Amino acid sequence: MPMHRGGISTTHPGLGYVGLEWQRSFASATLRGVGADARHVPSRLSP
Repeated sequence: MPMHRGGISTTHPGLGYVGLEWQRSFASATLRGVGADARHVPSRLSP
């Protein structure tokens, strides 16, 4: 299981994840919830 906080890796700088169970909410691992996570991760990785 990746070590992350809200989809942002805590072990590898600049790496993000989407579609993980309980990434940011109960719906994160579903088609219904992955879109919100997919919008969140790049905004946190961008300088």
